[in-house]
Amino acid sequence: MTVIGVLGSRTAAATLVEERQAELSEVAGEISATADRILGERYGDTQAFARSEAAKSMDPGPYLRLDGHRHGGVCAGLRMMAVADRRGRLVAARAVDREGRPVPTAADGAGLEVADQGWFKAAVGGRIADGETFVEDLRQDDLLARLGAGEGDRRTVGFTVPIKDSRGRMIGAWTSRFDFRVVQDLTDRLEEALRGRGLSSARLLLVSAEGVVLHASDGRPAAGSKLDDTPILQRALRPGAAGAAETAAPDGGEGAVLLAYHRSTGEGSFTGLGWTVLATEDLAEATRPAAALFRRTILIGLVIAAVMVTLALLISAAIMRRLRAYSAFAGRVAGGDLTARVRTDGAPELRELSGHLNDMAANLRHL
Repeated sequence: MTVIGVLGSRTAAATLVEERQAELSEVAGEISATADRILGERYGDTQAFARSEAAKSMDPGPYLRLDGHRHGGVCAGLRMMAVADRRGRLVAARAVDREGRPVPTAADGAGLEVADQGWFKAAVGGRIADGETFVEDLRQDDLLARLGAGEGDRRTVGFTVPIKDSRGRMIGAWTSRFDFRVVQDLTDRLEEALRGRGLSSARLLLVSAEGVVLHASDGRPAAGSKLDDTPILQRALRPGAAGAAETAAPDGGEGAVLLAYHRSTGEGSFTGLGWTVLATEDLAEATRPAAALFRRTILIGLVIAAVMVTLALLISAAIMRRLRAYSAFAGRVAGGDLTARVRTDGAPELRELSGHLNDMAANLRHL
């Protein structure tokens, strides 16, 4: 029974591992797909903005709106939008704070020199083909700070498209900045959801294509730190990677973990940034019910073994007492005492044997 219990606990542990890996993989894939979808939408939105008549007019009017920031709508998730003329000076700019409220000082950015910015150089340098958007991976956005919107985390993803007139001549550039906090909020919400479903030690990490930490809800490891270049991380960072494994904690923590990973695949024309979501749970925590089953099985096995040993000792003692009685009877008969008798109680077989022995003694006496 103990062997069966041990095998059962191992099967339960394997089943739990599979179930937890499936849950972690599902969440990792959901974050990756959602981030790709949102970034893909911003990729296309920026092209639409740059092709609009308002943009071609280079009029710093109300066409630069960020209403509804992070709450749906055309500009959901954008931290800043700006238009520069072909000389590298801002024509108009709008920015919002953490709560999506307009930053008044951003409107004063008209005339600001941006010719030294990478996005502007890409726009005027012919590096952006028609139908494409120039994408800048996550970074601290210094233009936000120059516009007075630099409080707190300024990490954004940049999208830039040249503005061209009806003859196809470049007359300016439209740039949008996606607020990385949108992805952070999504990651944190899903981590809480995992813990609410019983994965109490679940953690979600978002890392760049180079294995640099972009976000960890509890700040471990810190954003900007590089994870150890382990074989499992190398596998997780490969294009199209998606899977799960038992491995050491990717953040250098103690103990083994279940790790699920999903690398960004992009959305439509947006090919993705190569971000990878790592979802982990402590292996000991994940298999705790199986471990408890194993301990209960061992305990039950020990109790059963103790009972069996006790019963065996009692039965053995009873048999030995009866054998000693038969031995004493045989000794007395051998010594000539034909009046000797043995007890005739007990099991039917013992009563039958005792009766035959007593009959034998009685017959000998009558000879």
